[in-house]
Amino acid sequence: MLDFKGYLLPFDDINPTDSYFKAIQQIAATGLLKGKQNIADGRAQFLFMPDSAVTTAEIKPVLSELYSRAFIWFANNKPAGQFTVANLLSFISEITLTEPKNLKSIMLRDWKNKYKFSTEFDTERAVTRREFAILANQYINPFSRAVDLNGRVIN
Repeated sequence: MLDFKGYLLPFDDINPTDSYFKAIQQIAATGLLKGKQNIADGRAQFLFMPDSAVTTAEIKPVLSELYSRAFIWFANNKPAGQFTVANLLSFISEITLTEPKNLKSIMLRDWKNKYKFSTEFDTERAVTRREFAILANQYINPFSRAVDLNGRVIN
């Protein structure tokens, strides 16, 4: 569906022409980042909120279900309430077995050039939902995990 410009979730704040529309749709469909319904001017909206910060509480249960090593990563790293860029890079490094210094170097190079993020690359700040969706989709691709008819991950 996504390859033919269809959508899985009708977000009012993500334009279908966005170059990362598919990545955002896929991450949202996994349940990692859920949309929020909002009523504005008597009209219901379904929002992704791309500039909002990712919280550890919203992603920990889903990541732990999708990746068996996530439990160990969360126990060892104990991320705070807001998930930081450093947390995301560390998690990606753990799951993909990529050397952390190499991944950080790649991110420094690609942050603005490849991914076109409007923010500066700063590992200490909270990662936005847009940044998280794009990078998680690119590196750990949870949408590709097999699930049963009830939506449970098949290991």
